[in-house]
Amino acid sequence: MKTLLEEQRDRILKQFDQYETQQLSLFNPDERRQIDSDRRHWEKRVTELEIEILSEPERIQQTYQVKAERVEPVGVVYLWPMSS
Repeated sequence: MKTLLEEQRDRILKQFDQYETQQLSLFNPDERRQIDSDRRHWEKRVTELEIEILSEPERIQQTYQVKAERVEPVGVVYLWPMSS
């Protein structure tokens, strides 16, 4: 899970850098507004991913821990044939 989150973060940063190098003045105002909106979302998501990289593996591991142990009474019945 940690690897997946790190790869996702790296893809977002790569996309973020791609728009950093492009000249935004070549886009029309609607496209620039959309790119700015995307970049704000990417920044927010990268921050969330940094937190998730630290917390998610532990959270997943905790879901697999045994939280309750039960002891069920078991009865055993022996059947003996009548001929003996």
